[in-house]
Amino acid sequence: MGFYHVNVSEEGPSQWLNLTNCGVVRVISGQITANELEKELAEIFCKEWPWQIRELETGQFLVRFPPHKRVADIKNYPSFGLRKQGVHVEVLEWVGETMHFEELQDVWVQIRGLPPNWCSWSAFAQITSGIGILLAMDWPSVFKSFYEVVRVKISCRDPSKIPLERLFEMKRKLYIISFSVEREQQDQNNQRTEDDRPDDPNDNDDEADDLDRDSNGGKIWIH
Repeated sequence: MGFYHVNVSEEGPSQWLNLTNCGVVRVISGQITANELEKELAEIFCKEWPWQIRELETGQFLVRFPPHKRVADIKNYPSFGLRKQGVHVEVLEWVGETMHFEELQDVWVQIRGLPPNWCSWSAFAQITSGIGILLAMDWPSVFKSFYEVVRVKISCRDPSKIPLERLFEMKRKLYIISFSVEREQQDQNNQRTEDDRPDDPNDNDDEADDLDRDSNGGKIWIH
């Protein structure tokens, strides 16, 4: 489905990474380069400090500030102007992340076609690795359907692009495994609910288009 999964630690960055006192300088107005920003910050905060500046994206720079100029304090300052005409910036706290490209979506998928004797977390983790990341399995659904249907929760880029079926090899034998995205079914159910909802009695706009009145003032429905 267009991405590779990498397991990362939730405990924080490695010990060799020094992310202390780093902030993001965001340009509010005007334009400035990394070299120009280095000279500006040196004049404002410290000329002797070996400034490290990296452009994250247009108008945003990652900056390591001197130890005596804590980002936790600077981020509370209002935006300030630089010597370069028309340039105003503000300092934001940085938590060690860069701008992500996209965020995955969680969805429930029904899987059919796997032989019952291989219904295991490991097997379904491998099967779903081609369409997303396995998050959870609905084991009661496995037993209730007598191993015919397995509901799994996955994270993927686009549920609409999950294939209806794929060919998998197990023990040198090929099996057709089918996928059914439950979100599509839920969307259809929601649409039916909207269609079946009674009309608002106070809404006369649609009614005016569908009916006319006879000579006695009674309503006549026009088909």
